[in-house]
Amino acid sequence: MHITVDRVRAQKYGLSAEQVARSINAALSSRSTSRFKTEDNEVNILVQLADEDRVSMNQLKNIAIRSNRGEMVQLGSVVD
Repeated sequence: MHITVDRVRAQKYGLSAEQVARSINAALSSRSTSRFKTEDNEVNILVQLADEDRVSMNQLKNIAIRSNRGEMVQLGSVVD
């Protein structure tokens, strides 16, 4: 999958190319955000999109990114 950030459009929405790239990376990979602890065990909590939501570019374009202005912007608005 090849994604190109339109820097002009991203800037118009208050987003940097880096913010967009980090959001795409977070959506496509899993990352540990916290740990759940019990008396004798500790489990990492992983956050990622469901497999079916990571299948196509059209699905990824629906991801919302919070801009520097606090607005939510759909990824499809700033990528080609």
